[in-house]
Amino acid sequence: MTAAADLPEPDLIGPLPHYTINQVKSCAQVFDVLGKPAWTQYDLDRFEAHSPWAYRSELFGDRTEEARHRIRQAADDAHAQIAVRHERSTIGGPRGMSLHGL
Repeated sequence: MTAAADLPEPDLIGPLPHYTINQVKSCAQVFDVLGKPAWTQYDLDRFEAHSPWAYRSELFGDRTEEARHRIRQAADDAHAQIAVRHERSTIGGPRGMSLHGL
């Protein structure tokens, strides 16, 4: 008998879940953006392109449902900040939107 017998059965024991490569790629892109301390326009473009697919996938959507509203609000705030910064066209200003309040 091993120590693993005393542990609850995690999701990855038993039959492996089937995720398509596109689901995995979309989730990876969204997690990459969410993990950054600041977002650029390029990051927001990647987030907007991949988040609908990621949210539809079981791999991402079910596990992040409770944070979905906060994530969407952070993306909307970042869009607004980048738009304002673009209008001002300040050179040498901060790059991206901080996500420390998320």
